Amino acid sequence: MSDNLCDRDYRCKNGETCCKNKDDTWTCCPFAAGICCPDISTYCPPMTTCISVLTLTCVNDPFGFLASLIPPTMTE
Repeated sequence: MSDNLCDRDYRCKNGETCCKNKDDTWTCCPFAAGICCPDISTYCPPMTTCISVLTLTCVNDPFGFLASLIPPTMTE
């Protein structure tokens, strides 16, 4: 298996998503094509949107409608 290159110095395992932290470091989301929530410590599966960091809520959002209403996260 190959790793997922986040930048020239940091990698996530194959099947994980790179999430850039506010301090320009990286963390790895355990989902392939996962969603990095704004708090950077919560992750959602693909085709969902983070709607509440406090309750760790991910909602089904296959068309990105809810995501378009929420400020963008710091993901690539």
